Amino acid sequence: MPEREPNVYRNAALLLATNVYRVACNAALFFIIARVLGSTELGRYQFALSFAALFGIAVHLGLNDLIIRQVAAVKKKANYYFTHAFFVKSAVGVVVTAITVGAIVISGKPPATWELVALASVTLSMVAGLDTIIIAFFYAFERMGYVLALGAVRSTLLVGLGSAAVFAGTGARGVLWVLLAAEVVYFVLAFILMRARLGVRFERLKPSDVPRFVREGVPFALNGVFVIIYGQLHYTLLGFWAGDTATGEYTAAAKPVNFLSFIPSAVTQALFPFLSRRYATSPVDVARPLGKTVRYLLALSVPAALFALLRADELVYALFGSQYAESIIILQILALAVPIVFCGYPLWAAMNAVRREKQNTAVTGSAVAVNVAANVVLIPLFGPIGAAVSYVATETTQNVIRTLLLYKYIGGFGLIKNAAAIVPATLVLIVLLLLPFDINVFLEIPAYGVIYAAVIILTRGVSYKELLAIIRRD
Repeated sequence: MPEREPNVYRNAALLLATNVYRVACNAALFFIIARVLGSTELGRYQFALSFAALFGIAVHLGLNDLIIRQVAAVKKKANYYFTHAFFVKSAVGVVVTAITVGAIVISGKPPATWELVALASVTLSMVAGLDTIIIAFFYAFERMGYVLALGAVRSTLLVGLGSAAVFAGTGARGVLWVLLAAEVVYFVLAFILMRARLGVRFERLKPSDVPRFVREGVPFALNGVFVIIYGQLHYTLLGFWAGDTATGEYTAAAKPVNFLSFIPSAVTQALFPFLSRRYATSPVDVARPLGKTVRYLLALSVPAALFALLRADELVYALFGSQYAESIIILQILALAVPIVFCGYPLWAAMNAVRREKQNTAVTGSAVAVNVAANVVLIPLFGPIGAAVSYVATETTQNVIRTLLLYKYIGGFGLIKNAAAIVPATLVLIVLLLLPFDINVFLEIPAYGVIYAAVIILTRGVSYKELLAIIRRD
């Protein structure tokens, strides 16, 4: 009897649950750091992570995405990809960590910052680099239940031990030590589960295959490099040009927006292997699920953007306190990017799934060019506000181009039609938010959210029958 085909929507639900718990834990720890340690220490913490991440881009080499696409289609290649990926990432991780530490030592930053960057680099470039290889196999086999379990363990360790470190007075240094410990435990558990449940093993490494193996991942690697550059560069530039306090103010505004990304991330993590498998057997069946995914992500992201835009002051004061008043305008600017970011995730996945990773990488590269130029010009002039504008410009540039290319490669996927479907519910929400009611923002969110959901179903922006069907079919 053939193995039952995995259900992409159930897998997305599992990953969504994983990300909800991860984001809740990360948010709790972040707010504790921001509240207890203040914007300056928060800025040091974020600077260390972003500086290490910029060097750590060399570690990933695109191998995780390559593993997911290739192994999702041909499971018998799993041992080959695991062995070669593990060897390559281990070797590169050691080299990158050494270079990162050397760079911060000669950068002019004080010695106290050196340890923070070293801890962040070991975590991101060595341990997390190997973590992600293993998790890629759970994605490739579409076994998202294990991703949920492992993610819960990691997040629990991080928020529990991290909070203890903050209240113990160890500052950013203690939190980064906890982050490293959580990643080590995560790696060990993931490795054991992968061997026991997926049967993935080391096989004999063929050194002659390593160059070819690395070349396979180059388009994915460049894409990852570009994403990390425009995702982290502004934090590093803010740290050097605007100082730790400005970095902390931007970080506070960006975190609520970044936390929302767990939604499209979960959907895309399930969608990517699904589209890769479907394209390998029936290329014409890619456009419809892509269009449907974009539609639902728009339905979720537009109200989130409106709340962040029109209630930025209340959100910032409630989450971080009056010391972060400068973060309000930054949050309002970043809110404009939320729908663009949400829709960008499935567009990226579709490009790679239909084997257009080279073009996908070129698109991301063009966005990085926009991002670097904008940050270099705007951060010295406007500080964190300039960084926010640069981010919006970057996301808009790459996703407009990616949309046009997908129309060329797979035909129309109903972007305009799907966007128009949520307009009536969006207008109702805007009216509610502009009414002069004095309601706490944390009461408004669920109350107006229920009204928005009811309107979007009644106006057929989202089909009630389709929502029920999602939990039952692929």
